[in-house]
Amino acid sequence: MRPGAGIVFPRISFIELKPQIETISDRVPQVLLFYILPLLCALALLLGRYSGLDIRRVRMIWFCCILSALLALAGHYGVGSPGAPSWLTEIARTLAEIAAIQVLVPIFFQVMLRRLRLPRFLGDILVVMGYAAVLLSLLSRLGANVTGLIATSAVATAVIGLSLQDMLGNLAGGLVLELERAIQVGDWIEADGVTGSVNHVSLRHTSIQSPDGDTVLIPNSLLTRTPVTRIAANHRTTVSFILSYRRNPSRVIEAVEHALSASPIDGVSPHPKPKCLLLGFQRDHIEYGVQIWLTKPGHEQAASSATLTRIYFALARIGSPMRPIPQVLDVHTEQNLADTRPEAPDLIAALQQIPLFRTLNDEEISRLAPRLKHLSFAPGEMILRQGDDGESMFLILQGRAGVLLTNTAGLTEQVATLQAGDFFGEMSLLTGEKRSATVTGQSLVECLRLDKADLYDMLSSRAEIAEDMSLVIAERQVELAALRDKLDQESSLLRVQEARTHLLERICNFFGIESLRSRISPVSKS
Repeated sequence: MRPGAGIVFPRISFIELKPQIETISDRVPQVLLFYILPLLCALALLLGRYSGLDIRRVRMIWFCCILSALLALAGHYGVGSPGAPSWLTEIARTLAEIAAIQVLVPIFFQVMLRRLRLPRFLGDILVVMGYAAVLLSLLSRLGANVTGLIATSAVATAVIGLSLQDMLGNLAGGLVLELERAIQVGDWIEADGVTGSVNHVSLRHTSIQSPDGDTVLIPNSLLTRTPVTRIAANHRTTVSFILSYRRNPSRVIEAVEHALSASPIDGVSPHPKPKCLLLGFQRDHIEYGVQIWLTKPGHEQAASSATLTRIYFALARIGSPMRPIPQVLDVHTEQNLADTRPEAPDLIAALQQIPLFRTLNDEEISRLAPRLKHLSFAPGEMILRQGDDGESMFLILQGRAGVLLTNTAGLTEQVATLQAGDFFGEMSLLTGEKRSATVTGQSLVECLRLDKADLYDMLSSRAEIAEDMSLVIAERQVELAALRDKLDQESSLLRVQEARTHLLERICNFFGIESLRSRISPVSKS
């Protein structure tokens, strides 16, 4: 080669390449059977197991591969008429190309470009374009004039376009939904009377799973033509109830809002807080409504049921039972419907079981029993909150309640379970100190409440009551301290006396009874 001369490529004519091309064409069945089809089946299996490829698509790939293998064998061994082997081989090759498209597109989008999170419709478009290219290639290999077919089929194209109008509309709607990203997987939407969670958005339809577990396929063209409501994570709704005119609306609203805000309700957001409203005055009742914010779309009925249950117990505690049938108001009195209060003998027996009132005689217990307030609390409802002010104690008649303590780090732990016959809140009743723990109903809780005003007369008339109450509380406190600090008997007795004296002074200060102080001080000091 001379210096500076260019590289000369050898000239190879098509006539020289034709024998090689024919040799490769003759080997198409062998290549499909031994190389391409097994590889496609293996890749489809791996994609289905590790990349989340739809099992239906995996089955389709396997079906195309098996059918392609059968047709390739038939074409290779000359099954059928003399001209059959050629077109059988071409169809086998086409089925292999379809399977390859179904495999390569997921590999490209779900494996190689997974981090980019490209829209799903791009893959669908590539699949459709690949199918069209495979079809045209098949027609060309079979000897059809593809160019003339496209140029002279304008009328047929128009007819096909009209017949596929709905499908093309769905495809266009799917492209719009994917480009705008207005509807995402996991969103709760309401469209065409159907409410549910979006499973996936394809080019043709959008799949929605209803709260009942049904799957609804909505055409994309319908979603682009009709209004679609995307339900927010915090969705406001109104729960209504009715009461008679005998109840003070201000007191009703206050009681309902306090009950709904005191402790959490499953499926209801604590912020914004539930708000009770007076909706209107009807002929024989007042209509109320509670605005709550739901946090679990599709579970509105459960949240509304829990809210109504909480409202029922809140109204019962203030003597205002709910009235689902207003006509009953003319037949029954408020006392008959609302009074679930235990009988007097039961109240007296309950008081006699409380160590705090062991020094009361029968007359004093009989006088105290009617003053007790009967209250009911729903499961999960808070009876007391740690840190709140209080001047009352509670006696459980029925049900279970959990005692919760919150430490300085904000961690809450259940430390005890109260049952029928147990009492709590006595320190707030006698000394006015803030609640030392949170008490929440674990089941339906029926209890009695004793307020400071109900105990004032007895403490002022008989000093022994306050003295014995302080002794009972001091013994309970020292018992807990003895278990914690492992105190001996002498140290425990000394602590009981100190705690008793301190409690007596606090009771006197809280109730403001000077005569009581002068009568119990010598006893306590001795």
